[in-house]
Amino acid sequence: MAFSSANTTIIGNLTRAPEIKILANGTVMCKLGVAVNTGYFSKQKNEWVDNEPSFFNVTCWRDLAEHVAESLASGMKVICIGQMEQRSWETPEGDKRSVIEMTADEVSPSLQRATAVVTRVSTGSGASPAGRNTPNTAPASAPVPVEEPF
Repeated sequence: MAFSSANTTIIGNLTRAPEIKILANGTVMCKLGVAVNTGYFSKQKNEWVDNEPSFFNVTCWRDLAEHVAESLASGMKVICIGQMEQRSWETPEGDKRSVIEMTADEVSPSLQRATAVVTRVSTGSGASPAGRNTPNTAPASAPVPVEEPF
């Protein structure tokens, strides 16, 4: 049994460094492992209780794959948006297995407990000979100083 969905969002921590591969046809692919930890606050215990984490494989393609591999590292909290699909198969020993995977449209670091510097990359004619986009010299938006009102 397999299912596919419209866009789904998962928020979790990278379980390993992004694994980038270049396929025989030159297409760039990046694989991620994301652990989603859910929990709840127990009024009886007056503390947070963690549930078992869920683990997802996430695949990114082309420019997104390159950007993810260059920007993210194991342990970082990420936000992934894409289509989920469940695959099932049987091992040679007859055991049934299934996995839920995402093909990502967007991946970004979570800024809940971190900061990031975003650098816009050029598109089209700005590609380097290796097929990678070269970054512009300036960030997409420079920080603007803000005065506190009091």
